[in-house]
Amino acid sequence: DDDGAKSTTNERWVNIRNVPPVVQPLNSILPIAEGQSITITGNSTDTPSDIPSLVKCWDIDPGIDSDGIGGASDDCDIIGDELNYAWNRSGSHTVVYHVTDDNSATTSEVVVVEVVNIPPIVRVKSVNCRAYDECVLDARTTIDSLNDIADLNYVWDLDISFDSNGDGVKDNDADLTGARVEHMFKKEGKVSVKAIAWDENPEKPGSAILIINVGTADRNIVQEAGALLAGEEASPVAQVGLVLILILLLVLVARRRENSSKAKNWQRDELDDAFDNESNLETITRKPASPPPGFVFEQALQVPPSSVDNGNISIDDLLEGPKLPEAGLPDGWSMEQWNYYGHEWLNSQK
Repeated sequence: DDDGAKSTTNERWVNIRNVPPVVQPLNSILPIAEGQSITITGNSTDTPSDIPSLVKCWDIDPGIDSDGIGGASDDCDIIGDELNYAWNRSGSHTVVYHVTDDNSATTSEVVVVEVVNIPPIVRVKSVNCRAYDECVLDARTTIDSLNDIADLNYVWDLDISFDSNGDGVKDNDADLTGARVEHMFKKEGKVSVKAIAWDENPEKPGSAILIINVGTADRNIVQEAGALLAGEEASPVAQVGLVLILILLLVLVARRRENSSKAKNWQRDELDDAFDNESNLETITRKPASPPPGFVFEQALQVPPSSVDNGNISIDDLLEGPKLPEAGLPDGWSMEQWNYYGHEWLNSQK
């Protein structure tokens, strides 16, 4: 004291215990979809001396020791009180929020996040197609989680009004497979095509319906006729009609040849008749049954022939027939005999 008196010295040990961090329980999380981001906030406290040195971490996969230090559930995958994360794989995912002070004291809380598989969102491109032309069907813009998008399975039902696999369901046929396919429609008109895609859960596929207006085939008349007569588009009626037309053409050609042959024969017969039968008949018709009496020519021979007229008879005189003498028919002549022998009698009188 002020008089210089001193007391004895007593020493005692003071044990200061470290207080581990205190972590508030994490809120429960509703199920989320694959690829859906979620934010989880942790809340922790400690003594004032330890707060500045607290290390706050999230272990998003406590089944794996990612840093090789400590256990599998104390990894510091994400640092801080706030976790913003998305899972691309469906299932139950455990998340650990742990806080460590400068004395390596650790406190943690666990929350389980349910990630639900969501079917792919199928998107298809609109197209315009023509019959018997290649039509491109494309569903590569389909949306899904990053974990699933590369392994999606695609099938195409090319006509949802027809059950091609016979299972009783019209719109689930796997006519083609692949994200991008090509198909040739063979009928014009409106057709409904369905694209179906699924990830690891084939029981919950995604789908989209594409309505395509298939235009008429770009073909000329010859190609159109050929399509009706042969191939998958062939019409039995057109085929029968073609056979009938060919038969008719063969009959017409045969008849034409026959008629041509007959016409040639007829022309030859007509010429023969014209030069033979008709002339003979005319000659026979014009020739009298008997010649005139012989004394008629004997009388004519008594008269000498004229030196002026040489007795030639012109064609016109033959066509007109002999002219009757002014005295009439010579004695003993008939008109028939005169028409045939009259020129000779007249010539003998000159």
